[in-house]
Amino acid sequence: MSLVENTKERIVELQRKNRVLNERVETTKFYPKKKKKQKIQKKHFTKKIEPKNKYQLYLKSPQWFLIRNWLFYFRGEKCQECGSTKDLQVHHLNYYHIFNEMPDDLKIVCKQCHELIHLT
Repeated sequence: MSLVENTKERIVELQRKNRVLNERVETTKFYPKKKKKQKIQKKHFTKKIEPKNKYQLYLKSPQWFLIRNWLFYFRGEKCQECGSTKDLQVHHLNYYHIFNEMPDDLKIVCKQCHELIHLT
């Protein structure tokens, strides 16, 4: 058997397997898993999010991520108090525009300087 004949047979076999697989996929229906309905108590809807929890969620949001990275990009990745480049954090100078901060309301500081700011 020549190499050409062997290759042709292999191609025919692969095409047949491909047809079989396509038929299986077409006949198989994919259903999403059904979730069990849970009874939701009213207290879950009336519970207010505490400001501290809301603030913690905000610090993990994509919006804060963009603001923080924007500050690092334009002001440099260093503490604006001591010039350190380790353990950098963003400090709010005021909370007047919380959740919608202006760059002038924020300051890049290292962890040590941030703790000192909050102690004084």
